[in-house]
Amino acid sequence: MFGIIATPAEFERSLIQERVKAVLGHARRNGKKLGRPRRIVDLDGIVRLKAQGQRLRSIANELNIGYDTARQALELIERKTPASGAAAQVEM
Repeated sequence: MFGIIATPAEFERSLIQERVKAVLGHARRNGKKLGRPRRIVDLDGIVRLKAQGQRLRSIANELNIGYDTARQALELIERKTPASGAAAQVEM
């Protein structure tokens, strides 16, 4: 009995999926950028504030970025330090 009721719902779900994929494909072909906008993060600012002994949450608040963005940027800095001393900014 449940299978009989579920069949039209599954069919409708597949139609919805096809329509969504078609619209997204059309948008991509026309050059529409999808997803959340990227944010430029000042890595030097994070390093400077961390060296001053500030906590990660206060660094994120001061630079107006999210806590996880600051954490990921700090991990990126620790993994790969730029060879030059130039101001480093990264898009996250």
